[in-house]
Amino acid sequence: RGKALATIPQSVALLKDLPHERHGWLISTIQMGIYQSLSGNVETAFTALKEALALSRRDNQRDIHIEMLALNGLSLAASRQGLYQEALQSDLQLLALAKEHMPLSDAATIMANVGTAYANLGEKELALAYHTEALRIRRIADLLDGPRPVLFLFDELLSGTNSKDRRVASEGVVRTMLERSEE
Repeated sequence: RGKALATIPQSVALLKDLPHERHGWLISTIQMGIYQSLSGNVETAFTALKEALALSRRDNQRDIHIEMLALNGLSLAASRQGLYQEALQSDLQLLALAKEHMPLSDAATIMANVGTAYANLGEKELALAYHTEALRIRRIADLLDGPRPVLFLFDELLSGTNSKDRRVASEGVVRTMLERSEE
């Protein structure tokens, strides 16, 4: 096991120097960060995950999916260490991306994770609001996957979120519903 910890960082370092292997390097770095977190090596985990996140956000080579994986890893690492504010920040960033780039049911799962982060911070009302919205969105996703045509009337969709997030998420919900209705 100690040998595996030594070879993962070495492999990651080698991949970093090969420009055509950037995607593989980022994935390996995220995997190493998560492994380090699970092994209790918090500083190494955060360093690896933050580096992958920063590189995934480079304007000329931005990779949304890698960015979401890194944010998820940071949230996991922070939660495991009881750093709930840091976990919340990662979850909120991930939620903003998920609303535009993930299926509705996955966005609902991330919204539930935000609720859990708020619960861990003692913010019970916010936790309940996010969990309630996550359940509503999950029900909508399940109905859309069902055999019958569905008509939805929305009133205060995502009311537990701020105005910008509410607008972006509502657009994503409606876009997903339209896409599924055309199938």
